[in-house]
Order: sequence, then structure tokens, then C-alpha cells
Amino acid sequence: MGSKWFRFEEEEEEELAKADLFCFFSTPTKKLKKTFRLLKVNPQGSVPVAKDLRASASPENPWVVDSGVICDWLESHFPSPPSVGAVADAASAPGGDVFPAFAGFIKAGIGSPEEAEKRSKLDAAVLSLSKAIQESCKPFLGGDAPQQADFALAPKLHHLSVAAPAHKGWAFPEGSGPVSDYLERMRARPSWKAHAYSDESVVAGWKKNVGADARK
Repeated sequence: MGSKWFRFEEEEEEELAKADLFCFFSTPTKKLKKTFRLLKVNPQGSVPVAKDLRASASPENPWVVDSGVICDWLESHFPSPPSVGAVADAASAPGGDVFPAFAGFIKAGIGSPEEAEKRSKLDAAVLSLSKAIQESCKPFLGGDAPQQADFALAPKLHHLSVAAPAHKGWAFPEGSGPVSDYLERMRARPSWKAHAYSDESVVAGWKKNVGADARK
């Protein structure tokens, strides 16, 4: 597949003509500039969006919006080589409660009873995930190779591992080693390294969500 992924800031018509796949996407470190072209494709202005540009594609072939939907779409339209492994149900996979617990903890007032409660819930969610990973005896939620559930979970764990310590002094609880090891396996993947962004951008991105200091 001669696919080419474009940042929306770098649209190049001559290169687009050579591609099989076009995708608008952005990075956390750049302010999203909703170009006319993007808004024409997706009036909501959200990214990523993608489209099959192969000659064999139907003229009515629509633009595909939302990361999860795009993953399923890639798997069905470009099955070889597999883009994300066998399609897995990310919504019901282990760890689904970790990110909501993390967000609740970040937003709770610093030093408040709510923060203590949210911290306990976050620790419990992380330990539950740790147990599931350990009992699976597999390196990824998808088995021997990562699947959609892994690609949905790993970035959330990354944000947790960076923003929670920086803003709330949180640390992975005792017994959550399998989660840390799992995250490192995902971070070691070439695709992760190719698109990784700085810890500073993660910390800055969550700063506005940090609850007020209840001790003042």
C-alpha cells in the first residue's frame, strides 16, 4: 500500500496524487488550525479523518471520522499487512475504567476529601488492570501482538504516568508492576517512537484541568 499520512498543515497536492490513503491529523503541541479543506471534509473540525484514494475505491467513498472508526476501517480496507491486528472490542477490554478514574483524580481539588477518594479509585483501577495483564500471561491485551484495545489504552496510560505525578504527586501503586511493564512494551514499539510527543506537552495539556487547591 503506497499510503502517505499528511499533517493538515502540510497539504501537498502533488504528493496526494501518489497516495492510496489520505489522513488529516495534528499533534498536541500544535494549535489546530481548522482549514477550509478540513472543515469541508468534517464540519466538526476534529481530526483525524481519512479516505481511501485508490482507483478501485467507490466514487461515493466517504471520509471516515474518529480514531476508533478509522482503525476498524483500515482493518477492513487494507487487511494486508494487518494494520492493528485482529479487530478487538476496545470498549470491553481491561483498563477501561483507568482513564475516567485518572481524569476524576486530576480534576478533584488538591488536598480535598474528594481527591483522596478519587486517588483510591484510580489506584484500584490500575491494580485491577495489573491483575488482568498478569493473569493473561501475554505481552499485550490483544495477545502476542497489540490490537485496537492496546492502541486505545496505551496513550491513556502514558498521560496518566506523566500528568498525574507532575500535577498531583501520584505514583503507580505497589503491585502495579505489570502495568508499568506493559506501558514500556508499547513505548518501545517503532510506531510509538515515531509519533511520540514530549512529556512537557502532556503536562501542559492537563494543567487547565487540575482542581483548585482546597488547602488555601
